[in-house]
Amino acid sequence: MSKKKYVKEELGRNQFTKEKDPYQYYQTTDYLEVEIYPVEAGYEARVIVHDDEDLSSPIRKFTNEAEAQHFARQYSEFVIGVMNQREST
Repeated sequence: MSKKKYVKEELGRNQFTKEKDPYQYYQTTDYLEVEIYPVEAGYEARVIVHDDEDLSSPIRKFTNEAEAQHFARQYSEFVIGVMNQREST
């Protein structure tokens, strides 16, 4: 009769990992900064690209935080794609 030992572990994390949460879209590059802040009538968001000011977005106004987060995520993905294309050529 064989006894099986089960090892319970959580893959990708250990006691030495400082940041246990997954990376956010704005934390993956050094040249990208996302600003979302509340204002009187909702939220404002903008994406700042330190390496190319022409790619930075203007300040956009939104009615709620979810819309501002969505804009920031979509625009950040666009900027990362453009910057990756520039690096490969």
